[in-house]
Amino acid sequence: MSAKVAKIVDWSELNKVNIKINEWETSDFFAKRNIKRVSLLDNNDDTIVFKTPVLDVAFGAKVSKYDEKKFDVAIRVPEGDFYNMMNNIVKQKFIELTKENYNKTGYEDDEEIIEEFFKSSFNHKEGYDPLFNGKIEENKYKRITFSDILIDENDKPVSNPDFITELARGTKVMLIIEIPHIDFYQTEFRPGYKIMKIKIVERATPYVKNYITSESFESGKIEITDKETNKNGGTFSRVKYNFGEYAARVAIHLKNMRLAPFSFENTDETTGKPYYGVSATIETEEYHTFLKGMSDDVLNNLVKNSKTLLGKKKTEKMVKLVYMDILKYSKDDKELIKKGEDPKYKPRVDITASKYDEKFTFKFFNKDGVEMEEDFGEYKAANPDTYYDIKCSLRHLWYGKFYSIKFILDEIHITSSSSSGAFKYKFGNEVDEEDNGGPAEEEPEGEDEDEGEGEGEDEGEGEGEDVPSNSDDDSDSD
Repeated sequence: MSAKVAKIVDWSELNKVNIKINEWETSDFFAKRNIKRVSLLDNNDDTIVFKTPVLDVAFGAKVSKYDEKKFDVAIRVPEGDFYNMMNNIVKQKFIELTKENYNKTGYEDDEEIIEEFFKSSFNHKEGYDPLFNGKIEENKYKRITFSDILIDENDKPVSNPDFITELARGTKVMLIIEIPHIDFYQTEFRPGYKIMKIKIVERATPYVKNYITSESFESGKIEITDKETNKNGGTFSRVKYNFGEYAARVAIHLKNMRLAPFSFENTDETTGKPYYGVSATIETEEYHTFLKGMSDDVLNNLVKNSKTLLGKKKTEKMVKLVYMDILKYSKDDKELIKKGEDPKYKPRVDITASKYDEKFTFKFFNKDGVEMEEDFGEYKAANPDTYYDIKCSLRHLWYGKFYSIKFILDEIHITSSSSSGAFKYKFGNEVDEEDNGGPAEEEPEGEDEDEGEGEGEDEGEGEGEDVPSNSDDDSDSD
């Protein structure tokens, strides 16, 4: 027997749909959870199912952290007719329906309060396009399996689809969405939006991050975006590099670098949370010029746009007092530099290793380009003389007590490793002139945007206050 085809309306016709309550759920499942669920029908006693316009996958599908048999996918919804339909016209229908049944929901007969209680899957964070946060799951009651959900750009069903691969960031899709119910909680209510089918309209172009090198860097191409505010009230800007046809967030490639002898994993003294990172020693004049030039460009942008970014016009001298340079020196070396003397140690650049869902977001490769399964922190500790190629991205410019720049590790490749057969003989208190970079200044603690992985910068072994601290606590995502 062939399956019944659901009645589907185009999203542009949703303003004509009269949403009404079919029945109130009375099962113990909802009663025990203090949830009041109502099933919904349209004015023709059909389920409410609509087709979206072409939209972009925002971040790519991923396995749900709450249920490994489901997938989460965020779809970008540009502000316009469709967003206005969902966030205004359809939203108002839910509010009116709830107001009509306020006595059963336990809410007050007050439209302002009811609107405050409304929670939607179409979310809008200031400064970004709205997102539809959907869930892909099988439906045994309607006999829908994963093989029934996805069709490709040729309208052919995708059997046993790999949603993570198929729905990569930037993929253009159309969705068929059902609104089967509303769940009423004590102080909020949520319409259910169920993804019933996905059509791939256009495959995503593989994203290739353009890394700036010491050879390709050109001064004067740094751009700082308008200041943004996170949910905790912290402020930050993105830092971009103008490539001519487009501007992209700054990402750099450092080649054949030694790492300072600081621990990869440390604990924040304030929060007790672990944080991770590496510090690359800047040993050549070429890299010193490259990173100093980039740091100075950021500083110059801050001065030039100080009225907008910092609240009032400031001179370079004023901004320099609170600006944390990309190149880090120890406190003693900074004093030597102020006196016009050469620093004792080479500077370094600090790079955070971030985590998402308890997994590191960077990749670790051996000399042959094969991804390593070995824990990087353990490898680094056991191989202190290894040289690495490092790729990292500049997450943000943070406006705290100090203005600080934060790099996030993307990839780290082994380029060479010294034999472990070499020995050194010491009395125990002499200074090793070959140590990578020496101690460096402490950075301000406990300030960062809510970008979400709880990581920070490295706190080294040895001289306490002069090694990198967790200056950007990312506790919660941007």
